[in-house]
Amino acid sequence: MGSIVQLLLLATLSVALANDFPFSAILESDPATQKPVYAVDWGFNRMDATITFRLILNSTGWFGFGLSPTGGMKDSDLVVGWVTTDGKVMLYDCFADGEHIPTVDAKQDWKTVTAYEDNGCTTFIITRKWKTCDENDIEIMDETIRVIHSWSDEDPENVHLLNYHGTRRGSFSTNLLGSLVNQPSLPVDTKSFSISLINVTVPHDTSTTYWCSSTLLPDEIRRKEVYITKFTPLLTRHAIKYAHHAELYLCKITNRATQLGFNNKCYLNPGACSSRTLIAAWAVGGSDYTYPAGIGYPIGGNTDEFLWLEVHYDNPELHSGIIDSTGFEFFYTETPPAHEAGILAVGHMITPLMVIPPNAKSFSIFALCGASCMSNFIPDGGIHVISNGFHTHLAGIGLELSHLRPNLNCDGGYEELAPISRNMRYDFSYQQPNFLPKEITVMPSDILILKCIYNTQDRTNITVGGDSTHDEMCFSFLTYYPRMNLTTCASLTYLEPLSINKELSREDVQMLSNDSLFEGDNARNGVMDIFQKINWNEQQISDFQSANLEGFPRVFCESMSYDITVTQELHLPKAGCPYKMTDDSCNTTYHVSSVSLLEATNLFFVLLVMHMLPFD
Repeated sequence: MGSIVQLLLLATLSVALANDFPFSAILESDPATQKPVYAVDWGFNRMDATITFRLILNSTGWFGFGLSPTGGMKDSDLVVGWVTTDGKVMLYDCFADGEHIPTVDAKQDWKTVTAYEDNGCTTFIITRKWKTCDENDIEIMDETIRVIHSWSDEDPENVHLLNYHGTRRGSFSTNLLGSLVNQPSLPVDTKSFSISLINVTVPHDTSTTYWCSSTLLPDEIRRKEVYITKFTPLLTRHAIKYAHHAELYLCKITNRATQLGFNNKCYLNPGACSSRTLIAAWAVGGSDYTYPAGIGYPIGGNTDEFLWLEVHYDNPELHSGIIDSTGFEFFYTETPPAHEAGILAVGHMITPLMVIPPNAKSFSIFALCGASCMSNFIPDGGIHVISNGFHTHLAGIGLELSHLRPNLNCDGGYEELAPISRNMRYDFSYQQPNFLPKEITVMPSDILILKCIYNTQDRTNITVGGDSTHDEMCFSFLTYYPRMNLTTCASLTYLEPLSINKELSREDVQMLSNDSLFEGDNARNGVMDIFQKINWNEQQISDFQSANLEGFPRVFCESMSYDITVTQELHLPKAGCPYKMTDDSCNTTYHVSSVSLLEATNLFFVLLVMHMLPFD
């Protein structure tokens, strides 16, 4: 009887812990055994804006854990703790302005829920408000943040005398609030299929390669439509640092001989997947994607379609002998969901005419998706956006997707709503789609404006739009429902040549006014030659930024059947009624509660169960 009770208690404990800490990461592993040395689980509560972490360290010394704007000690927000030999719990809210022992904060915002040592391991459960109104703390938002850690085998004499951690430190990027809460279980009738490259040798004669492979859908799916509920990237451990991103498209069969069975560099078969619909995407730092309950991505039921896998390799040091098999595994059900999902790409056309000056601390590129495009596709009731994935390359530091809606009471006829998504802490190494705090409805008459911000202070020449990691892109990938026929809404801003620089020659002006620079092998060289002539001082960068704001956007609307419509806009729309974020929480007196009532009840129950179990 006792063993049955223990099993029931263990089962209840695991459920309670999973509910309180649904998200996890291994901070550090033993290099020899690959077993975790330092791990973290966390959960958050949007009602009272708190976050709770469970830190588990395979040691009985002190631990450090915190948030950083860059992944280093400078300007970091830290918590340091340990359990003394006589069982006393020590926890200190700290901050650091450099690589030295952190300073104890006068305002202690981290709270201990429980802490203990057991069998050579230290466990702390700690909690904090997202926003503490402390100038030494980093606000936790729906944005990328660098999580840092450190640890030691020994307890310190006191917090001011922490023994040096040495190499026992690290960092990783994540969005602590961006994951799907209450992630649904897979349906009972779930099946799966995989598609991947097969032992591709990463080219070492060029730094950037796009490799493509085509295959038919599984026979069962070709015959009957099914619904994807989850997909997982399949990554090759030793080759993962060379894979920049992967995309899987559904394409229409028009010529079996040239389209099927292809496995080579993409440019060798440029028209193979001209009619394409994006099914899944992965980029550096990404992981699984699970659709919310009641939502699935439809695929199959058409024998005239095939899959096209495109993988971007980045091999700047031209290493040889790298074998890769990147791909995806999909989980699907035959049961129709309440809502069919779609993916919409919003961004700037990939072209050398997207120019970013050198030595710029913050330079913005804008992309427009206007009502002239969306009104032809979005249903009367609108679409409901559930998640977003931003994408730039190495120079990107921030992105914001603005949302405008017609309002005749506003100058210019538009009101700015809350941003659909915003990330001013963008990190190229973490490109996981993040779920929105709540669904956002986009109506047919709405306008979307994507702003991508770049820092090029480490560059001496211009950066242009292109496929290479050292070129740039500007995209937002929205997952939404109900599915519509629109797949891409992208723009290209045509600049008045003389607004770029009044010293340009007549020949330069003619070239920049020529649509032939839009694409082609000579486009990049032509743009680079012209813009290298400009003296990119602070004033010139400012003038060029103004020219981008005052340019003429051309919007390209692409449907699933690859029909493209082009609309010339007169200017980038401006909201007469701008969105104002009101937050007076720091001017209000409130008491920091360590956990919500529900969380406190769960944690109390967990501790009670742990106390009742006879751990040996």
